[in-house]
Order: sequence, then structure tokens, then C-alpha cells
Amino acid sequence: MKKLAFILPIFLLTGFLYAQKKVEVYDEDKLKHADQLFETGKYEEAIPYYEELMTKYGEVHEWLRRTGICYIFKPDEVEKSIEYLEKLLHKKPKKIEDYYYWLGRAYHINYRFDDAINAFNQALDDKNKTNADKKQEIPRWIEYCNNGKELVANKYEDITVRLVMDSINTEWDEYRPVITPDEQMMIITYRGEKSKGGLQNKVPGPFPSGEYLEDVFVAYNKQTYWTEPKSISDKINDFNNNACVSLSQDGKVMYLYSDEDGTGDLFYSHFKNGDWTYMKKFPEPVNTYSWESSASISADGKTMYFVSDRPGGKGGRDIFMSQLQPDSSWSEPVSLPFNTEYDEDCPYIHADGITLYFSSKGYNSMGGYDIFRTTLQPDGTWTAPVNLGYPINTPGDDIYFVVGGSGETGYYSSARKGGKGKHDIYQMNLSPLGYKHGVLKVNITAQANSTDTFKLQIITTENDTVAGRVFDKQTVVYLPLKNSYTFIVACDTLMQQENIDVTQESAYTEKTLTFDFTTPIAEAPQSVSITDTTTVEQQEPETINLSATTVVKAEDEIQTEAQEPIETFTPEPASEGMIFTVQIAAYRLPDNFDYSALSDLGKIDKRTLNDGITRFTIGNFSNLEQAQKLKQQVIERGITDAFITVYVNGERKLLNEVLNNQ
Repeated sequence: MKKLAFILPIFLLTGFLYAQKKVEVYDEDKLKHADQLFETGKYEEAIPYYEELMTKYGEVHEWLRRTGICYIFKPDEVEKSIEYLEKLLHKKPKKIEDYYYWLGRAYHINYRFDDAINAFNQALDDKNKTNADKKQEIPRWIEYCNNGKELVANKYEDITVRLVMDSINTEWDEYRPVITPDEQMMIITYRGEKSKGGLQNKVPGPFPSGEYLEDVFVAYNKQTYWTEPKSISDKINDFNNNACVSLSQDGKVMYLYSDEDGTGDLFYSHFKNGDWTYMKKFPEPVNTYSWESSASISADGKTMYFVSDRPGGKGGRDIFMSQLQPDSSWSEPVSLPFNTEYDEDCPYIHADGITLYFSSKGYNSMGGYDIFRTTLQPDGTWTAPVNLGYPINTPGDDIYFVVGGSGETGYYSSARKGGKGKHDIYQMNLSPLGYKHGVLKVNITAQANSTDTFKLQIITTENDTVAGRVFDKQTVVYLPLKNSYTFIVACDTLMQQENIDVTQESAYTEKTLTFDFTTPIAEAPQSVSITDTTTVEQQEPETINLSATTVVKAEDEIQTEAQEPIETFTPEPASEGMIFTVQIAAYRLPDNFDYSALSDLGKIDKRTLNDGITRFTIGNFSNLEQAQKLKQQVIERGITDAFITVYVNGERKLLNEVLNNQ
């Protein structure tokens, strides 16, 4: 397994000191502190100390070298790396260890690719003093330079990378943007003076230095501006590094990274009652004793793409895939075939379910991480990854890339000249890339006289539930094309449904559905349970009961008050071959359900349907009136969401469907 040493901080880096300067006692401590920062990879923090010492004592060669190296890692001032390192060109650089290697790195980060190649070749010359590990890295750096020349020569002239509005970016670090497909909410990772716990001193001594912890902040799109990012919740931000890595389509489940146990693992949190729940850690096989970080969840919530350095990959960090099982567990992760011997990171699966963006140091990267795109084919294979090109990719690390539902706008974080702080959030138009995202965007509007809250279920023609949610008047859903969908919306005790067929569509498609409950509908109401597809816990998913009345408060604060559906029809004898029964529960993990309190009412039957959910029913009656009486008894025993279902010649039917056909 090949791993390049340049991906790691430079520890105990030494060099040839040409001149000795006697410094004052106080400055000896300052020099020691600067060297300690340098040797622990805190390059930006070391710069002012070396520059202050050189102002007072002159340009000591080792201080020049170290300052030049530090500026390679200060993205907004990388040009100064050349300024400092070139001062040593007439100072017998052959005797300075790794000099030409670092000079090549300085030229590379500044787009001087030909000069970088020349410097790297000199570093390979045995006449010059180059560490053996550095020599092993140089061929790859030369490849980066050649890739950079080609990518810059084929620049996308119509793509502009620009800062997101000032309200998002500050003088501190903002990175790892996560957005909802409609681009109305953005969650970012923040590191700065507002971080919980304040500055963490990593280096002891009279010169306090260190860094702030990572916290999760959220901002909202108000069309003409973004709100100022604020801490998302005290239940999420604690005294560890916490970062949001992905979000469910409806913004109600957040996937996070935290290093609370020292190794780095993946967690999740639900938005309930106006706040996020405390994080819960994914069990094995998602998390292991290895390092797990970035993750992205498909729009249907059933496939997770995540990064780990566990065994079984191709080298360093790799992207793995795991799928949600019928019992709500996750399958054994599989290393994806496009992983390389270098590092891969930050996968992002688009709402179309087949387009995956990720960052890689392999392939034709122009240096560090570049952003690539691959597409899942019908036969389960992935297309060869394609570099998104320049100016999206640069010689530095380009990571944390996400795309809006339409595929027209991309977002990522970058530390570059012209930003407001260290790392900032940028956006870009992606239309010149010519990518078509096969996505169905559905704008759903509902209105009623009695409530502003509605329940939505989306199922395919194969009766596969792909979404379930509660919404307030309006919601937006993104779904893959090449399918036919039924949208069922419930209000109090009424339901309506609409169908959309996009089996023949191949490009971004937008539809609008309106559900009007203001006019009485002459149909029997039905109590129905919708599985909330955003649940990730390894237990029975939460259900949204369509017989409930939901009151919505500001900022999506949801409270639900269950009430008995109003029976407005007159019971009639059942048709031949029709059996009425009372459904009392539906679970993916049926062993968890305790129905002992109902055992004296009759035999409990279990039926597992094609969706993997086991339904528990009681009673088998030839007429509806008997089933209604039993249902009332079940409700009095505490099963308040019990409802009547019908089996016609062995096939399960909804009660409304049967009554309407009579």
C-alpha cells in the first residue's frame, strides 16, 4: 500500500543552519516556540514568530527556509513561499536538506508548473541533499504538475468560483457546507471565537497558541440573502470536534462526525420538537476501531457512502458503501471500485441517486485533493471518474463539494487568496460542465380549513415507500427519474393522491402538485401509518400516523396530538371473499412488539409483506361492524392508532379503497 508522506504534518523537520545568531533570553523562548509550532505542523502560527526574529536579528538561512515552507501552507499568501525560498538560491542550496523539494512545492502551489518540475528534477539529482522519503514522493508531484498544465490549459472560462454572501463567511474558519436539495438551508462547520469551549491551547508556554473546536452552525436562505450562521444546538455542539457531514432530503436527519472517543466516528441526530436530539453513534459495521469521517446518504435514505481507513480498501482513506437492511441495520461496507492507492474523501451522492462526487489525490489530480464525478450504471458498475477541471480544482486541496438538486450550483470550502478568513464557503455555476442530473423535483402545496399541517407518503409502482414526512403547507421533494410515483397526502382524516410518471424522462424535471382539502370530499376517512424513511436507528422506524392532528409552530417545531378518526360511513355486510381485521402494529423488527395485553381478545396474526414490514392483526370478521367493535376494544387497551384493514381473496386492501368500490 503506497501512502505519500506529504499528506502528513512535517514532524521534526531539520535543516542546515548557515549562520548562528546569539539571541536574547526572551527571544530564545520565542524561537523555541516557533520551532515547536513548525515541527507540529502549525505553520501559519509559526510565521509571525520567525518573521519577528528575522526583523530583529537578520535573515538566518534556516529561518528563511522554514518561513518559506510555512507559506506553502498559508493559502491566501502562497506567493510568499517563493519569495523566501528563492532568497536561498545564492546561498549554496545544495547543502540545504530538501531545499529543491520545497522550492518545487512552492512553485507548484503557485501554478508555476514548469519551474516546479525543474526544481523537483534537481531534488532527484544525487548532487543535492534530498531525503529518501522526499525522493519517493517526487514522481507523483511531477505528475501533479503535468496534470495541472493540462487542466489549466483547458480551463472552463464560463465557470466563476465566488464567495457565498458575507453573512456566511467571517474572519474565522467556515467549511464543509451541507445543503438541502432546494438550497434553502445550509449547515456548515465553524471553527472560531464562537466555538463552544473557547480556544484550546495545544502548545504550552508563555506564548499561548492553539485552535478552536469544530462546531456545527446553520444558516437559512432568504432568497436575497443568507441569515447569519448560528450554533445549531447545544445538544450537538459539545467539547469535542463536531461536524455535520450529510443531511437527509427533508432536513430532518443530520449525519455527523465527532472525535469524542479519540478515533473519529459517524453519528446521527433527528430534528424533533423544534430541536436536534443528542447524537447517537452508528454501530458496527459502519463504525470500527479505524477512522470513519465523511458520509453521504442517498435521497431515499437507504444507501450510505462514507470514508474510512479500515482494512479492505486500496490505500489510505477510501470510500465504502453500506445499505440499509429490512431490520434497520446496515450491511457490511464494501470498498468502491474507483478507490485508488492514494486518498479518497468527502463523497456526495446527488439527489438523482446515481451521481457521486468525491475528492481524490489519485487519477489526474493537479495536486492534493481534486473533485471528481462518477455515475452508477444500471448494471451496478461505476463510470471512470472525471476531474471537474479548472477553476473548480486547484493545486491545493479541494474538498467538501456538494451540489444543489437541479445540478446547476455547486458549493465547497476553500482557503485561497481573496477570502474573508482562513477557510471560506464558495459557490459556482456548473452549467458549463454539461452534466444532466436525472432528478424529479416536485413542489407540493396543500391547503385545508382546519390545519396547516399535512402528512405525505410517496410510493413507487412496486409499492416501495421512498419517502414519508410531515410538512407545513409546502414542501419540496427530489426523486430519481425512471419511475412512476404515487403521492398520498393526508389532512386530519382525509386523504388525496396524485400520480407522476417520469419513466420516460432523462433530464432534470420539475412538477407541481396541489392538494385542496377546503372542499368536503365524499369519501370515507382512513387511519394510515406512514413509515418515516429518514429513521436510521437500529430499531423499528418511527411512524407518522395519518389519524393525528399536528400543530406546527415557528422554526418547524412540531407537536402531535393523536385523535380518533371520525367514522362517517355506515357499516355494511362484507362481500364474499372479504375479511375485515384490526391492524394493531407494523414493525421491521417484529420481536420487539409486546402484544400480551391483547391476548384475551383473540388470536394475534403476523404477516410479512414484500416491503419487509411485519403487520400484526387481530380478529377475522365477515362484516365491518364486528371489526369496529374489536377496534374500539383494542384502542381502550392503549393501542390508539389501531385501524381496520381488509383482505379480499387473500390480498390486503385499504378500507377506503374497498368501500369506494362497493
